[in-house]
Amino acid sequence: MKKTTFHLLLSMLVAVFGFVFSANADEGNMADKKMDKKAEAVKKDKKAEKDGWNFKGQAVLYYQTVDGWGRGSLFDQGPGASDSGWAKAAAGLQLFAENKNLFNGIGAGFEVSGLSSLGLEEDVVFGMVQNAGSLNDAAITQAYLTYKHNNTSFKWGRQILPKSLSPLAYSETYNVFRNTYEAFTVINSDIKDTTLVYSYVTKQNKSNGDMTDFYDFYDAKGGVHMFAAQNKSYKDVTLTGSYYFVPDAIWANGGYASDADALWLDAQFKAAKLNFGLQGGYIGGLDLPGSDDTTAFGAKVNGKIDKYKWELAFSSTGDGTLNLANQFGADVKTPLYTQNGLNPNALKRDSDALVARLIQPLGKGKLIFAYTNADLGPTALKPGAPAAGIVGGEGTYQQFDVIYKGSIDKKTKYFVAWFHQNDDRQAEDTQNFVRVWVRHFF
Repeated sequence: MKKTTFHLLLSMLVAVFGFVFSANADEGNMADKKMDKKAEAVKKDKKAEKDGWNFKGQAVLYYQTVDGWGRGSLFDQGPGASDSGWAKAAAGLQLFAENKNLFNGIGAGFEVSGLSSLGLEEDVVFGMVQNAGSLNDAAITQAYLTYKHNNTSFKWGRQILPKSLSPLAYSETYNVFRNTYEAFTVINSDIKDTTLVYSYVTKQNKSNGDMTDFYDFYDAKGGVHMFAAQNKSYKDVTLTGSYYFVPDAIWANGGYASDADALWLDAQFKAAKLNFGLQGGYIGGLDLPGSDDTTAFGAKVNGKIDKYKWELAFSSTGDGTLNLANQFGADVKTPLYTQNGLNPNALKRDSDALVARLIQPLGKGKLIFAYTNADLGPTALKPGAPAAGIVGGEGTYQQFDVIYKGSIDKKTKYFVAWFHQNDDRQAEDTQNFVRVWVRHFF
């Protein structure tokens, strides 16, 4: 993506943000009274909440298998080598407890996540999709204190960060359980229709690894500072901006220490019965030899025809030093609208991608068809095992998804997906991937 084009598009997004955040929130909002009534109702509901501990949890069975770009077969256990076909699984049990008012307005929350192989590694799979340090163990994935004063709330400890406000450091949801962070977070809503967030993040765990392993961001002594603002002053318009600063981080480029920063803007709105989205930003700011910022821009439009929902999305990512991804988090997914199943590594750098989706209701769920086509440049990454994340060079990546998300009852959900990948840079250019999970909430 050419820098001039990116800078023009980013300037347009900045202009829109500047206009809305500087405008009087009372102007142009025809639904103020309704929103005020809704806010009052929410306040009454919150006051009606009983003090004390609230408990919830989930039990999960999770399985996936891949033929490894022709090196193996679907549903085979696999020899345990990264360049062969393989299967992975895990069973999970997660318990969460929260008390919003232990004493004097101070609250607390705790979450324990247990993961087990169920002995499947002996005959069915060769590894776990996620673990807690061993084949059968547990991790404390959340442990925090909270406090609220007027319109400002505080949370300190191990916690979840949402993608909606922190798109470059968020808790990913694709695996058995979400990854979490050790952070101090402040949220303020003094400005009408506006949410302001500051989060100081010091440690994280991985969404696809050991949930007990919380480690520093790139050995950064100062952690990660995240600032975000979200505005909903105008009906059917949501504007979000997030900025990150990482002091004295140790990067792979020669082991040098350098500050880094990132900016991400997102604007979503409705018009003519259609939903639109624009996004753009950069990640970089490195003071290292040969380094450059990675810029990106995305757009989407979706709507509904009869009972069918459809969406078209586009993204363009530059060829900078860092990946445009959940870089200050698990670094698996991206904030891009074009993200689909297994395609993130085909989007993170030096890529122009187009995605089409079609969703139709079916039974107690929905059937989703998705297609990805990405034109990849010289520094683009390889998208899947055995070489995920490795620079793959120029080529074309395509992916076709068939997904069904359904419900057995109100508390039990399931997911079945088949992903067919095609990468003309691979020796064997096709790969098939199947993922299945069942979740019961209680």
